[in-house]
Amino acid sequence: MTKLLEEDINRLADRISRAGANLLGTRPYWLARRTELKAMIKDLHCPHLFVTFSAADVQWPDLHRHMPSPLPPDATEQ
Repeated sequence: MTKLLEEDINRLADRISRAGANLLGTRPYWLARRTELKAMIKDLHCPHLFVTFSAADVQWPDLHRHMPSPLPPDATEQ
């Protein structure tokens, strides 16, 4: 009886895991995407790396000095 119960629990867990693979952000979703990515890398034989960088423009005083001011220095706000 215990063995049957364990098998039912495992089958239920597999079903839940498969259903979760379609829910964005869940662990099963990302595991499925990871598996797809590994399959693509294996099939295409050419993994590439894509990296982007962005400057912390809000915290970059030297950059702000070179950017145009929204108002001329002698203008007053109304």
